[in-house]
Amino acid sequence: MPISHRFFAGLFLTGLMAMTAQAQLQLNVGLQDEENPAAVPGQDARTISVPAPADEAVPSGSEGELDAASDVLTLANRDSLHGSLREVNPSSGIFQWKHPRVAEPIHFALDAARQIQLGMGSEGPGGRTAEIHLTNGDILQGTVQSLDDTHLTLDTWYAGPMRIQRVMISRILPGALSDDTVYAGPERLEDWTTTELRNQPTWHLADGTLHALQSHPIGRRIKGLPDKVRIEFEVGWRGYPQFYFACFTDNIQHYSGNCYLLQASGQSFYMQRYSGTAGSQSLGSANVERFQDPSVESAVFTLLVNREERKLVLLIDGELVRQWTDPNPFAGLGDGILFHPQNHGNLSVSHIRISQWDGRIPETASEALPSEDRLFFLNSDKVTGVLRKISGDQATFDTAYATLTVPVERIREARLAPDKAHRARRNRNDVRCTFRSRGAITLDLQYLGAGTLRGTSENFGDATLPLSAFSALEFNIYRNRQDDNAGLRN
Repeated sequence: MPISHRFFAGLFLTGLMAMTAQAQLQLNVGLQDEENPAAVPGQDARTISVPAPADEAVPSGSEGELDAASDVLTLANRDSLHGSLREVNPSSGIFQWKHPRVAEPIHFALDAARQIQLGMGSEGPGGRTAEIHLTNGDILQGTVQSLDDTHLTLDTWYAGPMRIQRVMISRILPGALSDDTVYAGPERLEDWTTTELRNQPTWHLADGTLHALQSHPIGRRIKGLPDKVRIEFEVGWRGYPQFYFACFTDNIQHYSGNCYLLQASGQSFYMQRYSGTAGSQSLGSANVERFQDPSVESAVFTLLVNREERKLVLLIDGELVRQWTDPNPFAGLGDGILFHPQNHGNLSVSHIRISQWDGRIPETASEALPSEDRLFFLNSDKVTGVLRKISGDQATFDTAYATLTVPVERIREARLAPDKAHRARRNRNDVRCTFRSRGAITLDLQYLGAGTLRGTSENFGDATLPLSAFSALEFNIYRNRQDDNAGLRN
């Protein structure tokens, strides 16, 4: 008979899943208060001991040693367990987990799962690969075959051709993973350096976006940061933009390292050089009047830096704001970047991309309307209008003065008109799957087993994908979003 422990709303794992000297598996199980996910000590708690099977196979190496390539399950209460994922069946609300010291799979309630880190897998083919950014935060890799008024066809190694609804697409980057890309993310919070405040996290990552929970910094080092670099990121806020951004810093825990610091304060932006020996010095400021409007709650920031010429250029939503030249030796002595919100929990950061810069400075152009698409070229040119189609290696774009036909390889990015965009509705069985190479996909999961997962999405319809393509699976992804939970579909 299989060993089956079903954890319903009142039950959960409180911590240790320990091996005894007799190779017994002990599960400490207690009641869970729905208002407080912590265990209630001493109230109806009990221990389930599972004796070792008579024909148990002892793992190689030291007793209890686990394969480094094994999967890691994290439960809703943040308990963790090594082993391997066998099956997920949303229709029954159960997933099966195999532990090497237990003969039969253990059955858990699906609502007890938080995340599964997967062991060995495949990153797929390398080379110049496009990225498609969807309005729900998903990022899909592949080769763009075509685009028309209704759909984009993406050829992928993990799901074959995918027909994606155009209204669900926010950005198209035809050569996003070309050789000049140094970093693209964020993907994992573990890749960033943060601090805790009274044992509580100060940042969290969801849907490919970093969210500030407190007014504390988050930073990371960028290996191979070029001397001529393009640093791009999207920032969201409530009210007005209030944050610091440091680059080329040697201190990823505070914005006062040897670095250049961009300060956003409402409509005003200040560039400062920080030095451990000379302190801070202002290089100048700029104003962006549209940020006086509190309904403006996000923007794409691009910082172009030339280390040798000590030049810094700021663009916001592709528009040139100001350039600065440092009269002193280059201040940045590190390879780090850092974000620091000035207000409590009032900042989100996404779509970070760091790449080589050719040194060209784009000219000022008129601001795009919400109903217009925008094309950004590799030579820093930009046009606004309507992206009519992509066919093979050519794109057709209508502007106010002419219809352009341009090679796709010349396009750095296409941003589709925001006022035409839609977002896929959320479902209770949505699972966010993080690719090993880059990006993520959200599916209304139908079944997982035998090395594949099957699901559906309003973005592109049905899909069957190999489990080996992913490094992690996130379950119950809207658990802590009260506003979203109210509108979830079964």
